[in-house]
Amino acid sequence: MRILVVSDIHANWPALAAIQEQYDVCLCLGDLVDYGPDPAQCVRWAMEHADYAIRGNHDHGVAQDVPVRGAEGFRYLTKVTRPLMWNALGPEERLYLLRLPLTQRVTLAGLRFLLVHATPRDPLDEYVLKDRALWKKRLENVDADIICVGHTHLQFNMLIDGKIVLNPGSVGQPRDGDPRAAYAIYRRQKNRPATDRIPRRGDDRAGRGARLARPSEKVRRVRTAQRPPARLGSRPRGLRGRRRPRRRTPTARPGALMKRLGGHVATIELSLFVVIYAMQGVVVAYLINFNKLYMTAAGVDARLAGWVETVVLITLVFKFLFGPLSDAVSPFGLGHRLPYIIFGIVLQTAGLLLLGAVNPAHALAAYAAAALLAVLGLALYDTCCDGMVVDVTPPADRARVQAALQVARFLATMICTYGFGRWISVTGLGPGKSGGVIWSCAALGAIPLILALSSRERPLHPDLIEDRFDWRALRVMLRPRALALLGFGASYGIIGLGVEFNLSPFYDHLGLGAGDLGTCAAVRYLGRAAGAVLMSTAGRRLGRRGRIATGLIALATTTALQATVVGSASAAAGAFVFGVANGWNDALFCVLAMELSDPRIAASTFALFMAISNLAALGDGLFGEARNLFDGAFRPVFVLFAALALVILGFVPILASRHDTARDLDDATQPSPNPSAHGAHAGADA
Repeated sequence: MRILVVSDIHANWPALAAIQEQYDVCLCLGDLVDYGPDPAQCVRWAMEHADYAIRGNHDHGVAQDVPVRGAEGFRYLTKVTRPLMWNALGPEERLYLLRLPLTQRVTLAGLRFLLVHATPRDPLDEYVLKDRALWKKRLENVDADIICVGHTHLQFNMLIDGKIVLNPGSVGQPRDGDPRAAYAIYRRQKNRPATDRIPRRGDDRAGRGARLARPSEKVRRVRTAQRPPARLGSRPRGLRGRRRPRRRTPTARPGALMKRLGGHVATIELSLFVVIYAMQGVVVAYLINFNKLYMTAAGVDARLAGWVETVVLITLVFKFLFGPLSDAVSPFGLGHRLPYIIFGIVLQTAGLLLLGAVNPAHALAAYAAAALLAVLGLALYDTCCDGMVVDVTPPADRARVQAALQVARFLATMICTYGFGRWISVTGLGPGKSGGVIWSCAALGAIPLILALSSRERPLHPDLIEDRFDWRALRVMLRPRALALLGFGASYGIIGLGVEFNLSPFYDHLGLGAGDLGTCAAVRYLGRAAGAVLMSTAGRRLGRRGRIATGLIALATTTALQATVVGSASAAAGAFVFGVANGWNDALFCVLAMELSDPRIAASTFALFMAISNLAALGDGLFGEARNLFDGAFRPVFVLFAALALVILGFVPILASRHDTARDLDDATQPSPNPSAHGAHAGADA
């Protein structure tokens, strides 16, 4: 058996094509992109030829839209070529980079291989040169025969305590003064890997870089940085054939996955997501529109009922705690998402059943505890469902998927709100009268529960989620654009939800009946569904900045419009347009959050964005306090909240930027390329 090991190709197709070795298995140690002008060709080569591949820090940066700071050396070269990578790679190539595992274990020819880009301790960033003492520490508790690493662009092969550390060097950008493409080959007969070099053929990288329409000054500097010491030979002839058919794996061939998905989320997965989101809409229909009225009808003070509602719903802020649990722990090996989704639905059902059995006037604490149990169940399955959505949704399909989920939630909320309103208009509101509404919410939970129990969790690649779980991925939350998104989500949510929670009491204050309340709420959620669809379709013409600004201006306008409501007709019209604005902003916020979520801990990072947005539950209490300032009047508070919505426009410049100015994963001082300068450097730009 002949095993080819390559690393740090860096979009240098001539160097990669110059490797003429015949091999049975190919191991790729990452960094397929950045620096060179041919990222798509190199990624497609890996998709076709690499039996086992892992993610490098540059692969991570390109796939996650990580910007680069700095204007010197390799940081400058990364900064110049990074936009070129984004433009040159198609959806399938970017999905491949996004789904590459951080580490890979495989047994070949009777030997256990561990593949990491940097070191076992820090798979992405740690820069460790040929230093036995340093590597001996990093091999402690590593159970493997051959540890294949890259990242340094320096070739070495060491035997330490019976374990081999193999760095094949860099194919596309060697940094030891030898311009030849570096790689390693393992021959079963010799039982020891060997490093090798080969001249690059027809290396016209700078010329082809110029044809990619980069500014002339950048072309000049990139040409200088990339030019090899000597003129090289003829054009590449391509890789030779193989001795025997190779084994194909899902990690190495996302093309099969894309064929299965058709560029979209699989139907079975989308169906599960839609039903779960619809279930959320059922519960929201009751909690937002009727729960506070139910408590006041039982005799609870309206202000106290408002704060009970706020305390119960504010627990959604802590839903991010379920994210790390889902990312890191698979209960009994059953999966990282579905077991939690099932348990959350059961928990919510139990809380709703208790809610219908307790009279809030006699036991307000017990009633609040039952409501809290239901909301915790909702938070659990919502968080894990969101994590699963991020796991399986290709980047190009995010807007469509989020539109479908928001429409499912809002249509379910609309139908149930209208139905609950008509039901209550017949039975009356309060304990002993409308308890059937609560129990029907609990009964409807059987639908997603049955579907979840009959579903099977299908990861996109065979590596375990534990292998991808990395707390350092939470650094994504510190990016300026991420911080702006958190502020945007909390601010628009407080305004939108604060107004929405108080529309039913406002309509009741105007003398509208329970039937009218249900109709207006239903129309509002129909507007939300329409807003989500509009954001996904018509919003494409506006661009990122236009989408965000349109949503906020619409929120301000429709909030102020509520102050003009005088009867059932104007209430319904105002409710619809207000729903459109909120549906637009909700779908947009989810798409932006998916962009910034890190796939290593998808549920955790996405849940953090959602949890901060759930600070919107404070809007109900803040609206009530503002009413007290205006002697209980609703209309001045609507105008005040509309003005606050315009203030949020300050987030638009940062949110509209495709990339922010965050510190890149590889933004650090580059160590000397001198191979004698041994040592370890964390986070080097390699």
